[in-house]
Parts: sequence; structure tokens; C-alpha cells
Amino acid sequence: MNTNKSLLTNGIFNFGKYKFPLNDIDFLKSKKPFGTFSPKFYKNFRLKEWQAFQAGNEKFFILIAIYNAKTLGLVRFILFDKTNNKKYFYEKKVFPSSLKIPKSVFEGTAEYSSKNYMIKTFYDSVTKEIKIDIEIKNFRKLPDLKFNFNGDYNPEKHESISACIPFGENRGMYSHKVLCNAEGEISINNEKFSFNKSDSFLILDDHKGFYPNPMIYDWITGAKTISGISTGFNLTDNQSTDPDNFNENCIWENGKTHFLGSVAFKRPDGVNGKWYIKDEAGNVNLCFTPIDQNPLYLNFLIIKAEYEGPLGYISGTIKTPEKIFEINEYFGMGEKKYIKG
Repeated sequence: MNTNKSLLTNGIFNFGKYKFPLNDIDFLKSKKPFGTFSPKFYKNFRLKEWQAFQAGNEKFFILIAIYNAKTLGLVRFILFDKTNNKKYFYEKKVFPSSLKIPKSVFEGTAEYSSKNYMIKTFYDSVTKEIKIDIEIKNFRKLPDLKFNFNGDYNPEKHESISACIPFGENRGMYSHKVLCNAEGEISINNEKFSFNKSDSFLILDDHKGFYPNPMIYDWITGAKTISGISTGFNLTDNQSTDPDNFNENCIWENGKTHFLGSVAFKRPDGVNGKWYIKDEAGNVNLCFTPIDQNPLYLNFLIIKAEYEGPLGYISGTIKTPEKIFEINEYFGMGEKKYIKG
């Protein structure tokens, strides 16, 4: 698999969709993404960047996020016990300078650390694994928690989706996403639960972008691992100037990536009701039923956030030229995001 293509060539973005990660992920090398006024400090300020992960098995669904909007920093860990319909929600709003996010998942450690909240993620090039270590204690009367997780990911053998999407002339975003089998352990007040590669998955979302202000998009993802075969999907409707050709939509199965076209989200009964995600060709026909809400609303002097991130069940079909995927109550999450600032 060719993995030698760079995000930029002489400062110009290589917009497109790829099944391998791109190299040299340095948005600050881009030429005039905001026109003639594009000094490095301004490019850095406008660069939204995060590493996020979704993981799970038949019992648990997990969300992990280290998010730096430059005007706001956020760390979030959500553990949802599906069998008992119980959520553990650990979130901190932090100074952006307290977050560390590398240029790519392969180039260092993403982390946040304080006296009671530690998240650390990195790629082990020797074992070919994404590694996640989390320890949270004495946090808002919630249970003390430890989480150690490893996801198998060899980019030379394992297809991902790496999308460089235009938002304007030589201005856009880069998203590197992959679904892999995983194993690990979580401890909740010293009660331990194991995750095995035969029934557990991990989705990586390594993400950076010169988003428009405000940033607006809809997104949904879900996955399952059965007998060691992981299947999942990623669907987004964002501010791409050409969503039919430049999007980050795909379905994964057993280490292979199948690209999909643009999609639209409809919520006739509002964000708490059913979501319908479809494309014009009839290849994507999904219904998302939220069962748990995770909103975030902020309205400061320079920041306004209207965010919904519900968890729930997704059913329907996704068609590719090779087969029809039956999505039967995959557990996942969606986002309806508006962030200004």
C-alpha cells in the first residue's frame, strides 16, 4: 500500500480521499489559506485539532476526546454500560495550552494530565498498535476509573480513510480514521472488565482543520465486532465545497475501506427524536435512535457552542458495489455541531 503521499505539496493541499494516512501533516506550512493575511500565528489560532476514539463491545460503548479549538480546550471520557443503561461521564473544560496534540497519530503523544485526570494516547510503531491509557480519580463523586486499551493498526496492511476536504481555495481539513480490533481492560472502582479482540473494536479519529467560523456539521458513527470481524461506518455532512467528491464517508469491514458518497441528515422530530441519514443514490439508508443525550452549550464573549452528541442505536442498510451491509442495531453516536469562535 502506498503511504508516501503528503498532505501538502509546496504549500498546496492535496485534496482527496485516500485509504492510507498522509505524511507531513503540518497545516502551518500551507500557503495563504486565509488569503493575503495568513501569518503563522493566525493559522495556528484558526487550526481546530483533536484526537477522538470510539470503542466498545457488547456491554460497553466508550468515547474519548482530546479537543483543542484554541479558544477552548476540552477532554471527555464517556463510558456507557448498555446492559444496565448507565452512563459515566467525565468531562473537563481546560486551557488549550494544557493539551498536547501531535501533528499526526504517528508523530508523538496526545495527552492531558492533571492531579485527578490523565489521558494519554500514542502509536507504538514496534507493536503496530494504538495505545490508550486513562486514569481518573476523585472526580465529581464519580467512580475512580482506569482504562488501558490497544488497537491493532498496521497502516501498510490496514486500510483507513484519510480525507483532505476543501472549505475554500487552499483551505480545508484533514481527517484520518480507521476501525480496528482491540483489547484491554477497564476498572471502575476496582471492578475490572476485559475487552477481547474477538468482540471489541476501536475507531481512531485524528483530525485537524481550518474550519469556517462558525464550524457546522452533522456526523454519525457506529461499529460491531463479531467473531473477530469488525464492521463500522463513518458518515459526515460538513462544509465541504464539493461534498460529492470530497467527504469522509465510508464503511469498514475486516480491515478494508469502502468509500461512500455524500449524505444528508434529517431530524423531523428534533435532535432527541430519530435521525435519518440517506444519500440520493439510495446506497445509505440509516435510522439513528438516540437513547442518551450529551449536550454542550456555551455562550462567552468570543465563543458560542451549540453541540449535541447523543448515543444510541443505528439500523438500516449501506450498499457498496460488492455487497449490501445490514446495519442491525449498531450502537454508536451522532453529533450536531455549531461552534463559533
